[in-house]
Amino acid sequence: SEKTIGGVGLCKSNETLEDPKLAFEWFKERYPGNEAIEENKALLKAKYAEAKATGEKVNKARSSINYLKTTIEQLRRERAMERVVEGEESKAEGKVGEDDVDPEEERHRKSIEMEKFVYKENFHKLKELKHAIEHIHRLNEKSRVKLQSDFDAWYKHNVDFYS
Repeated sequence: SEKTIGGVGLCKSNETLEDPKLAFEWFKERYPGNEAIEENKALLKAKYAEAKATGEKVNKARSSINYLKTTIEQLRRERAMERVVEGEESKAEGKVGEDDVDPEEERHRKSIEMEKFVYKENFHKLKELKHAIEHIHRLNEKSRVKLQSDFDAWYKHNVDFYS
């Protein structure tokens, strides 16, 4: 029976073996681990796309939170100015009663809470994706090194066999 190295048998084409790049492609097409390598590449690409979309959600939530906080500060300044104009200096100095809750400010606060939830949820997801991406990177690197090592041994065997 024919000897295989890395799961790949002899190449009987001298033309292929004379060009190392061509020989590598020939080997890779028949290499049993190549399917897993390609699957991991596709998975990595999908994880990157997911991480990009998740990162955009995190940034959008952060921007919304900052916008809402600025809006609340602006509403408070406007109300304080209105009170001063109306002669209610005591309220302008922060002595505000419970009946002084602004409905618009309350809506913005609720929106901030919702955006914080979105931010935290997606930030957590982003951290998980980072770990998954790093893991797939390590697997790919390990597979690439094994593929190269198996090819080197296979190529040497083929060249020695035909010389």
